[in-house]
Amino acid sequence: MTGSLERRYRRLLSAYPGSYRRQRGDEILTTLLDMSAPGRDWPAPREVAGLLVGAARTRMRINLSRPAREVWAGGLRLAALILLAEACSQAATQAGLDLTNLSTTLPAETAAFIVATVLSAGALASVASGRYWLGCAAVVGAGAAEMVGSHGFRTGPATLFGPAQEYFWPLASGLAVCAALAWVRPPTGRGLWWLLAVPPAAVILPNQYDATVHIQPYAAFAFLAVCLLSTVVDARVPVAGAAVCLSYAAYLLYFLQAGWFGPEVWPAFDFVTGLAGLLLASIPLGRLVLRSRSTNAR
Repeated sequence: MTGSLERRYRRLLSAYPGSYRRQRGDEILTTLLDMSAPGRDWPAPREVAGLLVGAARTRMRINLSRPAREVWAGGLRLAALILLAEACSQAATQAGLDLTNLSTTLPAETAAFIVATVLSAGALASVASGRYWLGCAAVVGAGAAEMVGSHGFRTGPATLFGPAQEYFWPLASGLAVCAALAWVRPPTGRGLWWLLAVPPAAVILPNQYDATVHIQPYAAFAFLAVCLLSTVVDARVPVAGAAVCLSYAAYLLYFLQAGWFGPEVWPAFDFVTGLAGLLLASIPLGRLVLRSRSTNAR
């Protein structure tokens, strides 16, 4: 039973920052196990609450001491991962729709979006593991496959290199961020774990499909609200939320300027652009609030 209790304590300790766990994790785990009653295999509710509150406080302290360059570099990495998870989810959704409508869809189009899904997933895993140039190459390949699948087979080469539908923009934005990451090179984590973010991205992040069962745009607003509230805990999260807003704003602006959308879409463009500004402004404001609280506590 001690083994089960230890595993559950370790899961709770994973809420703490990695640097803190490496320094104090074994000490905290030993203390918790020594204080636990014999025969228990679940942490007490008070211990669960205490560990989660302690993890939040620790992240707030680290967030305050983290250099601005590290905040922006880590935020760019998180932005690239979220954008690529969104791109992969949209390519996979389109491939799935094509596979269910083979009678009306050209097989080559279906194959193109399957290729785009695989390459987007490869780009996501590559960026998560720090292989940024490889991620850039995979993004370019995925974008080319989507352009061919959406424009090349039916309308011919004349429109082959025009931007595709909404699913093209997370890839384009992700490519720009990946190129910046190749220069900045922030710390990385485990690559394959980020593939688990692809299915939730199909529901949470903006897309042009009805895979959300009519919960868009509410799920996207909830995601951005979490990004905003995360400012005091981890200032890198609002950077990622702002990147999602700016990617969608670029999509709206392109089609507005092309005349594909009417003036009624301008409020949506202003709204998502304002959200991006709010998320970015929350970073210095959140750090200022944390500093003032830290000063008053002394």
